[in-house]
Amino acid sequence: MNHPAFRDPITLDPNDRKTLFSYIVPVLECSDRLLCDLESSWQDNVMLVNLSKNIFKHAEKHFHVYISYCEHQGRLDRTLKRLKDTNPAFKETLDVLENDSVCCGLNLPSFLMLPMQRITRLPLLIDAVMTKLKANDEEFDDWKMTLAILNKVRKLFS
Repeated sequence: MNHPAFRDPITLDPNDRKTLFSYIVPVLECSDRLLCDLESSWQDNVMLVNLSKNIFKHAEKHFHVYISYCEHQGRLDRTLKRLKDTNPAFKETLDVLENDSVCCGLNLPSFLMLPMQRITRLPLLIDAVMTKLKANDEEFDDWKMTLAILNKVRKLFS
């Protein structure tokens, strides 16, 4: 996204750049906030008491950015395919970037799918946590509410 060639309007039209990358920054910021909060929870209490409440809070207040990102995925895929097919400068730059060792052999579509994968896996993780709880556990209802909101978020874009 931040490669100088992708800021060059000859390589990538500003409208196409916006289509490809405009939803990434809010998702990155949301993800960073969540990870910082999770780390703080762990440092505050190694037993992760109230972890479900922290995840619920983030889902309720911030996960709308994932919904926007996922709703935009089809348009993003079409734009990327068109650029690869019709813009040799873009394709050449993309090939160079994707072959860089920092990408670990992954292509741009793989990276662009990560937010969608993350938001679909989180309910699975919470569901796995719930299998270890009993209905009378102190935090069971909090985890149940967290799972419900995550499933709601996931269903909004599927």
